[in-house]
Amino acid sequence: MFPDGIQSRSVVEVYGDAQSPKSLLLQHVCAAYLVHDKRTQVHYFDHECMVDASEMRQLVQACMSSNGHDGNDDDVDGTMERLFVYHAETSDDWSAKLHTVHTKLLAQSGVLPVIADTSYRKPVNVYAQLKDLVRQHSATIFAAKNSTYASP
Repeated sequence: MFPDGIQSRSVVEVYGDAQSPKSLLLQHVCAAYLVHDKRTQVHYFDHECMVDASEMRQLVQACMSSNGHDGNDDDVDGTMERLFVYHAETSDDWSAKLHTVHTKLLAQSGVLPVIADTSYRKPVNVYAQLKDLVRQHSATIFAAKNSTYASP
């Protein structure tokens, strides 16, 4: 266990250069979580507006088919209803949306991964809110970050 009561593997950071398919990787993670457990809610914070609903639906349907599920339209629709996508353009917007998610989840229980597809730095209050989500709701956070490499 890490300081502040955070379990190991509760936060996964995905690094890659700006051209790497980090968003696509995170969308596949979303689909896998949604198909694996019907209690799962995925809250996807999409800073760069890369999530496409029809593409996400195809990923979920493919994941269902590969896991032996029927993957009919009703099943896919029900699964997609547990995916919540937020477009947060500023840190204040992030903070407000995280607060809304936290308040909503206080009245619910279940498995909760949070996907943060972003490339900009968050202020301390947003990190504090993410830590609260991990501690209080057993959330798993997947975060994408751009890495920069020095040229040789």
